[in-house]
Amino acid sequence: MARPGPAARRTWSTVAVVVVALVAVESLVGQQLPSGGEARYTSRAELEAWLARLGAAVQSPAYSEGLKARVRVQEGEARARLADGDFHLGDRILLVVQGETALTDTFTVGQGDSLVLPLVGPIPLRGVLHAELEGYLTAQLARRIREPRVEVRPMVRLGIEGAVTRPGFYSVPVGALLGDALMAAGGLGPTARAEQARMERGGRNTLTASAFRQAVSAGRTLDQLGVRAGDRIVVPERGGGAGEAEARLRVVTVLLSLPLTIFAVTQLFH
Repeated sequence: MARPGPAARRTWSTVAVVVVALVAVESLVGQQLPSGGEARYTSRAELEAWLARLGAAVQSPAYSEGLKARVRVQEGEARARLADGDFHLGDRILLVVQGETALTDTFTVGQGDSLVLPLVGPIPLRGVLHAELEGYLTAQLARRIREPRVEVRPMVRLGIEGAVTRPGFYSVPVGALLGDALMAAGGLGPTARAEQARMERGGRNTLTASAFRQAVSAGRTLDQLGVRAGDRIVVPERGGGAGEAEARLRVVTVLLSLPLTIFAVTQLFH
């Protein structure tokens, strides 16, 4: 077989560079934030490091303007999280203050992104991240209560639609893994095309099917993915056929083998 000439080798070299660049950006967009290890929520330092990484990608000559546009969207969202915090009107927070029954309940973030608590009044949450909430509320309550012992679970209202057992909107802990969030809707239905699951916000994809699979495989949490109230997980349905059924079974087995997040309120603090 004849060896390719110099021109052919240069062509394939160029194609290889383009493919590597596409894979790198898809990985960057799908990854969202580095895994936090034992931490369930993303720290301010991690967000700032992530923002710097996104900025470097935007400045890189290796990527097309189309791919850079996708990165710029995430750059804007990261800046917004750092400036405005993670809490918005309608978000829910499960709060436990030891020995204070009036302050042990699920509370909803109100107008002005404030949390109104009995006997305490409004506590502004603007600029507060999920990772900062417990320490922040402890400091706020310490003005009224001596050495308060506080535990919190921030939750997000997430739409789960398509081929799942119980489609609808669910309040899900933001520390939950993306794969486990599907269990709030009873898991995948028998016609689920799980390999094509995606996440949407306002009619646009925030996670494409490939990025969604990568996030599930990497064990990303909703917080690490920057999920906000009103975001939707969409699981398309598939047609029949033995080959498709076998593929579906393989995907379902992988997803359901992930550790399950406990959503029952009575078990959240065990």
